[in-house]
Amino acid sequence: MGGFPNRQDGRDGVNANPNGGLSNAFGNPSAYQQTLGAPIPGQPYQIPGRYANDPPGTVITWGRYRYQLGSDGTMTSAGPIPGQHYQIPAQFANQAPGTVITKGRYRYLLGNDGTMTSYNGPEPRTNGTETQQTSRSPVPGERYQIPAEHANAVPGSVLIYHGNHYVVGKDGTMTAMASSQ
Repeated sequence: MGGFPNRQDGRDGVNANPNGGLSNAFGNPSAYQQTLGAPIPGQPYQIPGRYANDPPGTVITWGRYRYQLGSDGTMTSAGPIPGQHYQIPAQFANQAPGTVITKGRYRYLLGNDGTMTSYNGPEPRTNGTETQQTSRSPVPGERYQIPAEHANAVPGSVLIYHGNHYVVGKDGTMTAMASSQ
C-alpha cells in the first residue's frame, strides 16, 4: 500500500486532491502548489501524468481551468475558457451589462444575468454613452441566439452582426457588447 494515492475517484493518481494543486509522493498537498479556487497566474504546477507526453505550449483543461504546458514538467494558468460564463464578482455587480471589466490579467464582458464572459476584443469606449441602447441596437449584456450563418463562430471571439458587436459563448449564444456608435 505504501504512500501511493489511490485512483478510486477516477482522476489521475498524480492529482488525486480536488484542491487544484498537486500531491507529493505521500498524498499530502504541497503548500506551494495548493490553491483555493482559481490557479494563481504565473504559479507553476506539476503536469498531470496523462499530459506528460504532450508537447510544451499545449493548452489543456484540468478541472475547471486552462493551463499551458511548459518544457520543464510544469504548467501555468492559461486564463479563462473562451465563451465560458463566469459569475460576476461582487465588486463589479453594480456595473452596467455590456461593460468590459478587468479582473486579474483578463478582461470580461458583463452579461445582464449575473454572469460574465472572457473578452479579448478591442478596448471599449469609456465616455459613458456606450451602455445606452439605441433604437436599433441590442441590449448590452443581453444574450442572443447565434444566427445560423455564424454557427461555427469560435467561443470567446467577437462577432459583428448587423453592425453590432457580440462575444460568442460556448453554449450557442452571443452576448451583446456596449454600442460603439
